[in-house]
Amino acid sequence: MGMTSCWRLQGGGRAFRRMVWGTLGLAASSLAATPAAAATPCEAMGSGSRIGTATVVLAQDVPAGDYSGSDGVKITGLPSFCRIFAVANPHPSSRILIEIWMPATDKWNGKLLGIGNGGAAGKISPTSLAGGLRRGFAAATTDLGSYPAGQTGIGFNFGDGRPEAVRDWAYRATHEMTLLAKDVVLRYYGRKASKAYFVGCSTGGHQGLSEAQKYPDDYDGIIAGAPAHNRTRLHIRFAALRQLGMQPGAAISTPLITAWQQSIIKACGGRDGGAPGDKFLTNPLQCTISPRPLACKPGAASDSCLSQTQVRALEKIYAGTRNPRTGELIYFGDVLGSEPQLMSVYGDTALSRDFNITHWSLPPDRASESFDFDRDMTEMDDRLAVEVNAMDPDLSRFAARGGKLIIHHGWADGLITATDSLDYYQRMQAGGLDKGSFARLFMVPGMSHCAGGGYGIFGQLAEIPYFRDATPENDLLLALDRWSEGGPAPDMILARQSFIKTPAKPGEEGKGLGMRPICAFPKIARYDGKGNPDSATSFVCMKAPVPKYARPAAVYLR
Repeated sequence: MGMTSCWRLQGGGRAFRRMVWGTLGLAASSLAATPAAAATPCEAMGSGSRIGTATVVLAQDVPAGDYSGSDGVKITGLPSFCRIFAVANPHPSSRILIEIWMPATDKWNGKLLGIGNGGAAGKISPTSLAGGLRRGFAAATTDLGSYPAGQTGIGFNFGDGRPEAVRDWAYRATHEMTLLAKDVVLRYYGRKASKAYFVGCSTGGHQGLSEAQKYPDDYDGIIAGAPAHNRTRLHIRFAALRQLGMQPGAAISTPLITAWQQSIIKACGGRDGGAPGDKFLTNPLQCTISPRPLACKPGAASDSCLSQTQVRALEKIYAGTRNPRTGELIYFGDVLGSEPQLMSVYGDTALSRDFNITHWSLPPDRASESFDFDRDMTEMDDRLAVEVNAMDPDLSRFAARGGKLIIHHGWADGLITATDSLDYYQRMQAGGLDKGSFARLFMVPGMSHCAGGGYGIFGQLAEIPYFRDATPENDLLLALDRWSEGGPAPDMILARQSFIKTPAKPGEEGKGLGMRPICAFPKIARYDGKGNPDSATSFVCMKAPVPKYARPAAVYLR
C-alpha cells in the first residue's frame, strides 16, 4: 500500500524532470509576503531544542539546487529551504521521526501541508516533501514511528509485540507531527499558517481519516486517497487471499489472469459509460461477467483455461472475506478490473507476507496460517479495532469547524477494494449538516492504487509533479485549497492519462496527454458517443444509480 512506487511516467527520469513544477497560484494570506518581526532563524531551532514531545536534532539551512535525500534519491532544482528533523516521544517507548521543510519567507504561500506515508511506513519520503515545497507549502511528514518497517522483509511485522509502536503508527505520530509542524512554522515565520491541509493515499488516506475523526482541529482540509482505514479487516482479507492462493491448484498464472481481464473488458468495457476501446471499466459494479466460461473443457490444456479450482478461487475473491461459522461478510469483495494488482497479494507473495498483521494479536507460537477467521478475527477486532481502524462515520466536529474532506479511490485498485471507500462515504454523516457541504468522493475509472492506470493523474499526491497549466479544475490540491478558502466545492476534476505517449519538448509538458473528467459521486463521466475519447469535452458528468454491492456485517464496520 505504498504511494511512491504506484505510478510511472513513460520515459523514466527524463520525462519526470521535464515536468514543470512552477509556482502554483494557491490562495495565500496577504501576510505571506510580509517579513515577520519575531521570526526565529532556522539553525537557531536545532541543537536539541525541545518543542512539545519532540526534540529537534537538526535545523539546517539548505541552499537552492540539487538535494540527495535519505533514501538515496537525488532531487533536482529545489528552492532553498529550512530543514527540521526531530524525534517525538509521546510515550516512553516512542521513536517518531518527523521532518519539516519550509521555503524562504518570500516563497511561502502561508500554509502548511501535512503529507501521509505508505504501507507500514518506517521511513520518510524526501520526494513527497519536495513536492510540497515546490508548491510553496511548509511541508511536514513522519515515519509514523514504525521503524524498522521500512527495512526489507519487515513490513507490518514491526508491530509484533509492540502495541505502543502500533498506536504511534495508527494515529499518534501524525498528530504529533502536526503539532510540531504548526509550532515550528510559527517560530520560523513569526506567524501561524493561515491554513493547514493534509494529503495522503493508502496508509496516508488512513492517516487523513484518523485526523478528521480523532483530531478534527488539526487540518482545514484533507485529501484521503484509497484510505486503508478499515485496517484489521483489510489485512485479514490479505491473509485470506494468501491462504486461498496457497491452496493446491489455486495459483493463477499471469497469462491466465491477463486472458480473464481481457474477457472482462470485452464484455463490459465501453458499455458502462466509458468509450469504445477503453482498457478499463468506468462502472465496474455494473459488470456481471463470470469466470466460468473460461473453465477448461474436457481434454483442454490447463495453461489455456481455468481449472475448476481456479474458477472457485476467483469466485471467492469477488465474494469477499467471510466468517466461516456465521457466513457474515468480513470485508468487501474485490472489484472486476482490479486483477493485475490484486495478484500481487494473492498466494505466498512478498507483499502478502509484508502485509501480515496476524501476530499483532496471535501469540508468538501460532503460525499465521493458523489464523481462524471466526474466533481470531473477533479477538483481533476486540483488541485492535479501536486503536488502528478509522471507521467512525460521524465527522460532526470536523465539519462544524469548516473542515473539507475529499476522498478518491481508483476502481482498478487491487490492494484496497474500492467499495470500502464508497461504503464509508455513504455512511458518513455530520449531525444535521449536509454531507455535500464538507465532503466529496471521486471514484476514478481505471486507476489502480493511488495513481496510475486509466486517467490517474490529477494532483492527488504531493510527489506527483504538476503541470504549468495546473488549476483547481485539474489539480485536486488546488481544488481543496479553493474550496477551503470559500470557493466552490469540486464537482469535477480533469484527469490526465497516466503515461506520456510522446516525449514532451521543453515548454510543452503535459501537451498531448488525453484528459477526462472525474465526477464527484454519485455522478459518472459518460461518453457522448461521437467525440475524441482523449478529450474531456467528449464526456459529461451524469448522475448514475448507486452501485449495488455487499456490505460487511455491522460488527465488522467498527
